[in-house]
Amino acid sequence: MGNETYYIAKLSKKGKFLSSDIFETLESARLWAMEETKLLVSDSFLKKCKSEDVVVEIDKHFFAY
Repeated sequence: MGNETYYIAKLSKKGKFLSSDIFETLESARLWAMEETKLLVSDSFLKKCKSEDVVVEIDKHFFAY
């Protein structure tokens, strides 16, 4: 019986879900999160946002077969 590990990254802005994706490595999930956050956050938003306004959650999951 085998096991696969994968990571689900979820992006939200001010509590509203925006997008998610599945990755084979934590590094890939983190890179996606950084790229998506950069695209999402404009200069004007940066001036008035708080640290909790843009959130990326990365969860580790196991798939057994």
